[in-house]
Order: sequence, then structure tokens, then C-alpha cells
Amino acid sequence: MFEYLGALLGMHQADGIISSAQAEESSQKPQVVQMGQPRPVYRVSREQRFEAIRKRFERQLEEDKNTPDPHADMWDKDWINKP
Repeated sequence: MFEYLGALLGMHQADGIISSAQAEESSQKPQVVQMGQPRPVYRVSREQRFEAIRKRFERQLEEDKNTPDPHADMWDKDWINKP
């Protein structure tokens, strides 16, 4: 029974604290948010986007061709005899 009364009093006190905090918050002036200049919006056509994607893909393929495979030894059939 004492636990029930303690919980009831605690909830009542918490409710009072919350409502007073909400009242204090609503009485304050709203904060002014400072904003800079809007960034320009660049419109790019669909073809230009596809062209940029294709160029990036081709550049990545060239980089991959020039990069040695770190797992090349794995495909060697005579891997066990290598030092």
C-alpha cells in the first residue's frame, strides 16, 4: 500500500514539474534561426547524368585493369608447389 501511495505522489509531482516546464517553455520568445543564402540548384539533363555515370564507370574499369588482383594466387592450379 505504501508503494502505491509513493508511486501516486511521485507521478503527481512529476506531472507538476512537467507542466511547469511546458508553461515556461511556451512563455519564451521563439528563437530566430539565421539562414544563409540559398545554394543554387543546378539542373542537369538526363543525358548528362547518364554520360557522367558512363564516364565514371569506364574510369573505374580502367583503374581495375591496372590494379593487380590480390587473390590471383588462389586461381593458380600449382599453388601448393609455390614457395
